[in-house]
Amino acid sequence: MRWNHHVPLICELKPITGYYLPEPYYNRKRRVKMVAETKIPNKGYRNFAYILNSMITYTTQTVITTEGASKTFYAGRDLGPAESINIPMWRLHNSINVGASTSPHDVSRYELYSRHFPAGAHGIEWHEEYDTETWIQTYARWCFPSPDRAVGEVGLYMGASRYRLLIARAIIDPPINKAANEMHEEGWRIIFPANYTRWFLRAYEIVSWSTSSATGLPILDTTGTMRIVRFEVPFAGSPDVVIGSDNSPPSPTDYNLKAPIGSLSDQVHAVEIDTAVQECRIVRTGKITPTTNITLGEVGLFCNVYDTTGTARRIMVARGIWDPPVTLEAGVTYTIGIALRLG
Repeated sequence: MRWNHHVPLICELKPITGYYLPEPYYNRKRRVKMVAETKIPNKGYRNFAYILNSMITYTTQTVITTEGASKTFYAGRDLGPAESINIPMWRLHNSINVGASTSPHDVSRYELYSRHFPAGAHGIEWHEEYDTETWIQTYARWCFPSPDRAVGEVGLYMGASRYRLLIARAIIDPPINKAANEMHEEGWRIIFPANYTRWFLRAYEIVSWSTSSATGLPILDTTGTMRIVRFEVPFAGSPDVVIGSDNSPPSPTDYNLKAPIGSLSDQVHAVEIDTAVQECRIVRTGKITPTTNITLGEVGLFCNVYDTTGTARRIMVARGIWDPPVTLEAGVTYTIGIALRLG
């Protein structure tokens, strides 16, 4: 297939999806296994896109707290001014709050439309790795006094001691009744499809930990070499978009493109908050003018992470493919890119 070079060729990855899990069954013997009969789909909101972008680029990003205050966010402890002004990733944990409204999604929002409580229930978080996807799971137990509450919306938050950031919202229509003076067990599941590597998500998993840089989690860098991404400030920035010719299906265990052609020139990086289609995206594009006809089958987004020696190691964040492949003609300049999407 040939492509009109006047039109940017953006590989839009399968969206990152998620579900609010009301009253799941939590297996206390295994402690990290949770089963839910009911799954209510969510939308990823603006703060989540900027938080992910902070990790990939290792730059400060502007997020908005539940009180409407703009704050500078950074995925580490050694960027920006004092904690009293900014929100370092290492101070964040998850929580769930509920509200009454069933208003449609607006992914630019920073809080529920009609929350019942100033803050909800704090929970635990863990990752589950599968052959075709990776989950971030959360679980919380909580109770509240009378009266009962009609719940039409539920929010998932990252929160610090003074700040809470809405990252996803689910709508329950018609609303359900949540009883007062009862123990409620609930959770959230964020699903990263096969496009996203488990190596990036392991760095994501530990970015909020504040501990020793001498230990961490195993990852594969782009050479296929096992490294240990450190617990203390794992991300190192330097995002890059690279194209290749292979178009075999993505897998969470991919660590590089299958048949790399090379990095693109004149790269541009942006977070897009599209309220027309209610979708948040991280988009990185670049240009190429091939000297011979080439086959375009894959594109990858890369960044650096630190290992336990303090050495920056290049990892693949995500990989997308074109099926069928696209022929790029010699002497023609193309704009090509990758889009990470929040469902």
